[in-house]
Amino acid sequence: MIPSHVDPKHLEAFILVLTRAKEFTGQLHQQNIWYDGNPSNSNDPSKLLDELKVLKAHKETMLRLRKSLEKRILLLQEPCNAITRQTGIKTLPPEILSPIFLLSCTSIGWDGEENQQAIHLSHVCRQFRQVALQTAALWTHLDNNQPLPETEEFLRRSGSSPLNITCRTGAWIDEFPEFLANISSHSLRWSEIDLRLEWPSADGLDDDTREHGLAFYRPNLPLPNLTSVHHTFFDDPFESLSEPWFDTPWLLPSLRSYTAVNVMPKPEFLSGSLTRCSLAWKQCSLDDEVDYDDLAPLIQTLECLKALQHLSFSFTDITFVLKASELPTATLPHVETLVLEAKGRLDVENVVTSLLLHLKLPNLCNLSWSADVTTESGDLHGLLYLSRGPTPSLSRLRRLQLADKRSQTSDMLETIISQCTSLLDLTLCIPDAELFSHERYFKQRREETFMRQFPLQTLTLKGWNAVSRGDLRCLVDTLRRGPNWDTFRRLEVNCCKCLSEDFLLSIEDMAEGKLKWTTPF
Repeated sequence: MIPSHVDPKHLEAFILVLTRAKEFTGQLHQQNIWYDGNPSNSNDPSKLLDELKVLKAHKETMLRLRKSLEKRILLLQEPCNAITRQTGIKTLPPEILSPIFLLSCTSIGWDGEENQQAIHLSHVCRQFRQVALQTAALWTHLDNNQPLPETEEFLRRSGSSPLNITCRTGAWIDEFPEFLANISSHSLRWSEIDLRLEWPSADGLDDDTREHGLAFYRPNLPLPNLTSVHHTFFDDPFESLSEPWFDTPWLLPSLRSYTAVNVMPKPEFLSGSLTRCSLAWKQCSLDDEVDYDDLAPLIQTLECLKALQHLSFSFTDITFVLKASELPTATLPHVETLVLEAKGRLDVENVVTSLLLHLKLPNLCNLSWSADVTTESGDLHGLLYLSRGPTPSLSRLRRLQLADKRSQTSDMLETIISQCTSLLDLTLCIPDAELFSHERYFKQRREETFMRQFPLQTLTLKGWNAVSRGDLRCLVDTLRRGPNWDTFRRLEVNCCKCLSEDFLLSIEDMAEGKLKWTTPF
C-alpha cells in the first residue's frame, strides 16, 4: 500500500528540484535538476549509490503525490461526467448531434439492435426526438424480426435514403412473404443486405424456397443500387446443408462488396465489378469430420472477379478436400490487399498453403497474416507460404501485418526486413518469439540487415510479450545508427508485458520523439 503521507524532509528536497527546474525554464534535459550540485561522473560505488538513493526518494514522493491526485480526480470524475451529459450534449447543435446518433447505431453491429437504438434516441427528450426524426439515415435498417408496423414506420421515416436489410430464417420464416411485400416496392433503395440462414429453421424450407431463396418470393426484383451482400450460414455440427439460400436470378449490377461465412460463393450472381470479397469458414465442432467443398470451385469463382481489390480469407477449424494437382490457378491483377486468418487445427495450415499456391496477385502491396494453429513443431512460418508458388515476391509489399500466437522464431524481424525491401509499414504481434537472436551469427546478420538502406517508416510491436528491455534498447540503438533514421517516423510499442511504463518513459528521449507506447496495465 502506498502511504498517504510525505516526509517533510523529502518534500523539501522535491521542492528544491522544482525550483531548479524553474531556473532552467523547464528544460528537463538538465541532469543536475535532481541534485544539489552536479551529478558524479566518477565510478566511486558509494557516490553512485548515494545518487540513486536520492533519485528513488524523489520517485517515491511523486508516487505519493500522484496517489493523492488520482483520488481527487476519481472523486470528481463521476459528478463531472453527469454534468457534461446533462448540459454538454444538449447544447450541441443538430448538425453535430445527428452524426453522433448515426455513429451510436453503426457501432452496435448487425444484430437488430440498431433499430432499438434509433427508437431509444427518439424517446430521450423533445430535442433528441426532433433531431432523430430529421435524421433519415437513422431509420434505414430493416430487419424481418421487426414487427411489420415498425418496418412500415421505418420506411416512412427513412425518406429516400439507402436501405440496409437483414433477412434471417430463425423463427420468423413464415413472415417472409409479408415482410418482403412491404419492402420490395423500395427495392431501388436497397443498398446492403445481410442474409442469415440459421439452423434448425433451415430444415423447414421447402424445395422451391431452398432453390431460389429470397428470389422465390420476388423473382424479378430490380436491385440497381445494391452494393453489399453479407451472407451467413450457421451450420449444424451433425448435419450438412448444401443449399446456400441465395441462388438467385436477381441482377446485381452495382454489387461491390461480398462477405460470406460458411458459404461457397457462386459466380452466377457475383458482379464482375466486385471490388471487395471476404470469405470465412468456421467449424462448429472439432468432432465434425465432414469435409467441405473442394477448393477448385472457390478458385474458379475468384478467377471471374477481375476487378477485386481487397480479398480476405478466414479459416477456423476447417478442412477442405484438397486435390492440389487438380486445382486451377486464379489471376487477380487488381488485388492490392490480402487478409489471411488461420485458427485451430493443423488442417487449416494445408488449406492456406494450397490456396496461396494457386493465386496470382501481381499487384499485391498490403498483406495481413494472422495465425493461431496447432502444429507439430509449435511454429508456423507464414512468410514461407508467400515465398512459394505464383504469389508475388515479398519485395513488393508496402504494408505487412503478422500475428502468430504459436511461433517462437528468434530472427523474425531480420527475416522480414531483408525480404520485404519495399516495406513502409510493419506490424508484428508474435507474443512468444524473441525479438533478436543472441547467437553470434544472427548478431552479425542483424548489423547487415539494419545498416543497409530500406524504406521502413513505421514499426509496431503489438502484444509481443517476449520483448525485453535489452531487446528494445538494442532495436532503438540499431535504428538510430543505421542510414534510415532520418526517414523513419515512428516506433510503436503496444501492451508488451515485459516493458513497464517507467522503462518506456526513460527511453523516450533516446528515440528522439519517435517512440509511441501503451502498457497493458
